[in-house]
Parts: sequence; structure tokens; C-alpha cells
Amino acid sequence: MENTEQRFQNRPDASLDSRRLLAKKPPRALVFASAIFAGMPSERANSAQGQISIKAGEALHPSIANGMTAIRRMIAEQSNGVFELRSFEKTNGIQISPQQYEMEYVIRLAVRDDAKMGVSFFATTCPSIGRPAGPAYINSRMLQKGTGISIKGSLKFVKTEKGWRQEKDEDLEYLTAYENAHKPDCDRIPPRVSENQK
Repeated sequence: MENTEQRFQNRPDASLDSRRLLAKKPPRALVFASAIFAGMPSERANSAQGQISIKAGEALHPSIANGMTAIRRMIAEQSNGVFELRSFEKTNGIQISPQQYEMEYVIRLAVRDDAKMGVSFFATTCPSIGRPAGPAYINSRMLQKGTGISIKGSLKFVKTEKGWRQEKDEDLEYLTAYENAHKPDCDRIPPRVSENQK
């Protein structure tokens, strides 16, 4: 079936100028896209101002998957296998600047062994008797195997050319390096025995 515009174009009394105008009318999708991008600064203008421009398909803020990946990495680096991530919920987000974002979260962890927990996700199964506490365990608490704990916190992200990345925390990096360098024997992972050494 012909629409109204086609019927008008085919009318013998329609003027030639009217037919040309109707033939040049852009599709609605193009009109809508033009309205969205009207007034937006160009990529060149953004680059001149030292900003990272947003291209089609780029995320305006980090995803929940970005948050879960960051938490899983921290647990693997700090907990000596004591914790297992059971759930991750983003509770809020703060756009600090176009290149910085803070994600607030609540997570649920399963405790896989009797352990002592320090700051962040630091945990150890080593007995504390006769051992000086490292800086990550100055204010520690005991956890029982099979229990679960909930933790509220926040992650800071920085936007790079390749997407969002967790912002470095120098204090946390120091603690991680210190605890790994001074790890007691009971927390050390035994070396893997190759087939030739058996």
C-alpha cells in the first residue's frame, strides 16, 4: 500500500517543487540521530582540551563485571585462599570526573577455613601465637570455617584508552607486597612437583 507521501507525489496536480522536497526528506532515524549529536564537541576539540572522547560503544562508567573482576583479583592476592566470592552487588556509583568513577558495593564471602582476617581481604590460617602481626593484621578478627561475611566498600576506576581500569591504591599495594614478602611457611603455597621429580 502507498503511504500518504507516495499518494501525494503521484497526484497529477502536485507541483514539481513539492515532489522534489518530499523525495529529499531524510529518514526519521537520521533526523533523530542529528538531534542527539547536535551541539556535541568534536573528537578533535576534546583531544585539544586533553580529554578522552567517548566513541560509539564505549561505556560511560565501569560495569558490574569490572567491579567483580577487581574484587576477585584482590581476594586472590590477599586472602591465601581463605575467601570465596559468593555475591557482588553494586549499590551506588559516583562520577568524580569524566575519567574517574567510584563504585560502591556490598559483597558476600564464604570462609573456607578457620582464619584471622586483617584489613581489606587479607587473611591467614597461620596460628598467631609467637608470631609478630604484620601491618595488615594489626586490627584483626577471627573467622570460623563455613561461615559467611558481608563487606561494604568502594572501588575507584580510571578511564584509559582501552577502557576502565581500577585505580592504584599505593597503601594497599605496599601491604600486599609486604605480606607476600613476609609470608609465614604455613601460608606459602608448596612448589609443584613435576612428573620427573616423582
